[in-house]
Amino acid sequence: MRQAVVGDARFDIVAFDQNRGVATARNYAVSTSTEPWIAFVDADDVLDDAYLSSMKHFVECFPGFDMYHCNLYVVSPGVKKDVLFSEKTEPWSTTFPEILDECVLALGGTWVRRDVFEALGGFHEEYLCEDYDFFIRFVVKGYTQIMNPLALYSYRLRPQVSRSSDAVASAYAVSDLLGSLEQDTRLSLSDRALVTQARAKRIASIASLETAVALERQASLLREKLASIFGPSLADVMVRTIHVVSPLIRPIRKRLIERHARTHIAERTGTD
Repeated sequence: MRQAVVGDARFDIVAFDQNRGVATARNYAVSTSTEPWIAFVDADDVLDDAYLSSMKHFVECFPGFDMYHCNLYVVSPGVKKDVLFSEKTEPWSTTFPEILDECVLALGGTWVRRDVFEALGGFHEEYLCEDYDFFIRFVVKGYTQIMNPLALYSYRLRPQVSRSSDAVASAYAVSDLLGSLEQDTRLSLSDRALVTQARAKRIASIASLETAVALERQASLLREKLASIFGPSLADVMVRTIHVVSPLIRPIRKRLIERHARTHIAERTGTD
């Protein structure tokens, strides 16, 4: 990146000597800038060539909002590329219940007014889910946002990197955040009830996420063991086969266990 912008007076690169997290990096970068609008892009994502001109035109067509988003592509490893909100053709805004249910706002490609960002105190650097926390505080304060239906930003999923552990940690962080929000007296009783429902849903999802992490670790250990015996290529084929066959075997195994349990009980009670 440094080589790409060297000699271009439009760019300033600021950096820390060590990794201090994305929230700290973003806050510091914003503090060194001067323009009235702030835009975000992650290092591993890609902006469309027309991103700046299209977003500028969108802001001019729909003035008066505090935050502007664009639709985005989700790029999977390989060639798969899907528009996240493919059903949307007109600009729209996200409601408080929608953002509670799921973080449907993406930070990448977002424009936010500098005075609003500063009034909210930027990103909370102690939170793992700093973007979700920022959007929640933004909406609670009554600021407004609108989404451009054009996909101008490509969010790239990282290949061969487990996201399950990240998902569990994020679920806990969001649950804690919603727990704090439940006590926020600025919200109406009905909105606080929505927060309670959203938190209960998040808590319920943690168990399944932790199960997914455990299964993922087991699969990784199994793949390593098979690879040491049969080689990596054959191990991958065997693990994929196990994934396909397991759902078919599981109900049979369950019925056998249940039959064994009934037989055991009958023998103990002397019944048929």
